[in-house]
Amino acid sequence: MGDDPLRLVGTCLRRIFGWRVPPHWSISEWRKEMRAEAACAAWQAVCNYNPSLGVPFHAFARSQVLTSTLTRCRQEWAYALRSRQEHDPESSDSKLLDSTDFAVFRGWPGPALARLSKPDLWLIEQLFLKGRTETDIAAEIGITQPAISKRKRAILMQLRRYIDRA
Repeated sequence: MGDDPLRLVGTCLRRIFGWRVPPHWSISEWRKEMRAEAACAAWQAVCNYNPSLGVPFHAFARSQVLTSTLTRCRQEWAYALRSRQEHDPESSDSKLLDSTDFAVFRGWPGPALARLSKPDLWLIEQLFLKGRTETDIAAEIGITQPAISKRKRAILMQLRRYIDRA
């Protein structure tokens, strides 16, 4: 395996520590969490590595560590977003659509929107009612613009299925 897993984890952690810290975490506690997640992922990579596949260990392990830590980070940001919406329903940023707002979506029946989760409904409101950009929303909640775009596409596909079934 040639490459030192500890040095690989250190290299990955330098990149990971550049990411925004999720709400409700101190910087030091979040770094401890990421160190633990990275160490576990590196150990899993050592255990799961198969040299017969022709992939260099360094590339395999780096991918495993970054994927695992990014998944953990996204989970925390998603939790923070849901938590903010549930604990502060009266704030203007957290206001969700109600049945009277459905009229603005011409051709989209209200029942289809009513079936969306609160975070999905919030994202639709921000993008289509408030006219915010994906980049602006991504910066607010601490994820990438492509992640917002991907979520938007998934929500729109879900709405399309709801409408087609109606």
